Amino acid sequence: MKNKFFILILLLLISCQDSTLIVDNINFSSSSLQFCSSNSENLIFFKIKESESLILILSDPLPNQDGISTRYFDSSTYLVYRKYDGNINKNYFCSQLTPANPKLITELTAENGEIVINTSISLNSEGEINYISYNILISNLILKNENGEILIQDNLDFGNYGFSI
Repeated sequence: MKNKFFILILLLLISCQDSTLIVDNINFSSSSLQFCSSNSENLIFFKIKESESLILILSDPLPNQDGISTRYFDSSTYLVYRKYDGNINKNYFCSQLTPANPKLITELTAENGEIVINTSISLNSEGEINYISYNILISNLILKNENGEILIQDNLDFGNYGFSI
């Protein structure tokens, strides 16, 4: 009887693995931050690494003054990690219609975290803004998939984005 009880407990422990996440760490440090201009009110930034993407949607305009600002994830400001069954490129995000291929394998959405934006302004000789640079860091990030499994990442350097005026 003790052997049957032990086997039952062992089977329960084996069947209750707490994670089947396809990814256990997000690292896009070798990927450049990209942006697509769109007609929507949201700003869409993304990074691509072969068959993976990291998408940041910001509902508020970026700051236009030097300094650090912090935002938090909500229903209109969010971060999504996606893994596909094939490689993707900028056209996947910047075309009018999202291509049918490659297909999405998994998606993790930010449940919690801080978006820290460090804004640097360059002025011309007349004191007018001629270049704005943004460094985006995401800290205390908690991502969750549709099965409720989570991935925690302390710091994620989302990248730099800048433009001339």
